[in-house]
Amino acid sequence: MLDRRTFLGTGLAAVAAGLAGPSVPRRAAGQMIRHGMSLGTARPILGLSGFVSGPTSVIGGYPFSTRFDGDWPEIVSHPPLDPSADPVIPEEAAEVVVIGGGLSGLACAYLLREHHPIVLDRLARFGGACQGERWRGTAYSLGGAYFISPDKGSFLESLYLELGLDTIVRIDEGASPAELNSEFIDDFWSWAGIPEKDRPAFEAYRALVEFYVENYPEIPLPKGKDNEWVLALDRVSLKEHIETAIGGAAPDLLAAAIQSYCYSSFGAGWEEISAAAGWNFIAAEEYGRWVLPGGNSTLADRLWERLRDAGASLRASCNVVDIRMDAGDGLVTYADEAGKRRTIRARKVVVACPKYVAKFIVSDLAAADEGKLDAFQRVEYRPYVVANVLLSTGLERDFYDLFLLGNGVYPTNAQDAEVFSRVTDVVTGHFAQAGVASQSVLTLYWPLPWDTARFTLTPLVAPLETYAARLAPRLDEILALLDLPKRSVEQVRMVRWGHAMPIARPGFIADGLAERTRRPIAETIYFVEQDNWALPAVETCLLEAEAFAAEIAAELEKPRRRG
Repeated sequence: MLDRRTFLGTGLAAVAAGLAGPSVPRRAAGQMIRHGMSLGTARPILGLSGFVSGPTSVIGGYPFSTRFDGDWPEIVSHPPLDPSADPVIPEEAAEVVVIGGGLSGLACAYLLREHHPIVLDRLARFGGACQGERWRGTAYSLGGAYFISPDKGSFLESLYLELGLDTIVRIDEGASPAELNSEFIDDFWSWAGIPEKDRPAFEAYRALVEFYVENYPEIPLPKGKDNEWVLALDRVSLKEHIETAIGGAAPDLLAAAIQSYCYSSFGAGWEEISAAAGWNFIAAEEYGRWVLPGGNSTLADRLWERLRDAGASLRASCNVVDIRMDAGDGLVTYADEAGKRRTIRARKVVVACPKYVAKFIVSDLAAADEGKLDAFQRVEYRPYVVANVLLSTGLERDFYDLFLLGNGVYPTNAQDAEVFSRVTDVVTGHFAQAGVASQSVLTLYWPLPWDTARFTLTPLVAPLETYAARLAPRLDEILALLDLPKRSVEQVRMVRWGHAMPIARPGFIADGLAERTRRPIAETIYFVEQDNWALPAVETCLLEAEAFAAEIAAELEKPRRRG
């Protein structure tokens, strides 16, 4: 359980605050076979040169970069395996191969760095949705923005200190602002404008927040503890749980605040996610948020640097197409940056990519582990868009995350969410920057909380220009709210993440799906990703890496089985 810290006392911090055979020699320590992009260009944080980067197109009066960044869903596909296709004869061997260079894969590889892992990622840069950019000295995020202050003495705190994050962090633990009817509200909870008739519901909700700060539902579920109460929470939706507890339907303003947070944090509505997942996020927010320059991309970048320095082989632009068992080892076949197929024999394989990819690349999955393929197919995902607004001027207001509540009414189902679709919150990308910034970056989060939304991120359905045209009027409103002139925008850089958010549906944990998704195959193929628990959080990535890295390290110490 998270330790009892000073309760922030806002009651709505989360709401207003806030994806070869045996004869092949194994690589010697320090040997680096560089397939894919060079290490300098493949790192999670990309430095931009010049005033802006790449060509622009003026849309709605704003200079937009003409290309999406992110995971480019229509360019790199994952077709089903051809069962008749044999893997290439292995030309290389390794103790550990990690598939996926996002936060889960980097963390697991880092914890196993003494075994000189090979890390393969299909994108041109590592970091997954924890990539970032640096512009005129200001680093900002292309995806994940922050993580929760860790417990004293915990694995997470130890890892953060080991990576030196404590020397660059700024902790956001104050009252958080919100926008409502074009008004900037510095402290949403204490705001005098909350209707008197709605205050009992707000107070009842605040009491719930305080209860779950004290009685925190840990996910991943801790071993050896009574988790039945967490499983009971997992069986109902957050909306049902809250409205039962407060004695009726939430008033529109409270519902909008909770829904806005859920759209931004889960990619789904409070009517869609489990109460266990919801309270795991909401209560944790009360402990304060660790914000790094560059957001979570700096965490990924530090892991990448440490792996590079430890002699790990970091290979970008390498698309894994087949993973299978062979004589007690794993065979990993991938296409390198030139499209040539290569195969590695590995004692241990870590599949740190989402299950919608893993189900295609793990050969004969249904036979290897009965029930796992069904569990993989039941993991759902949602996309989102990020827009980074590069500003030539500083920002007078000092805040981290501004939630945009509009007129105080949010949708209550996915069908209405598609029509409603808009930016839900604005993060100041320069929040953790040391000193006073002479320029600013605003990071706008645009969740797409309906099932077919990822198809709108392909050029044939909705090209960048479509999203830019929809964003421009909203950006007018945001700049006016923050007293920023339109002329201060030097470029708007848009990012798309096609399957970034696993959806924490009610029953995912209680019905055993989490257990089936995460269990290893034959103590050889391990699954390490946030979607093991359908919980899109930095902590899920890191805690799963910790758990399985320990298992893998112990297995590697055992003598190899023969015959």
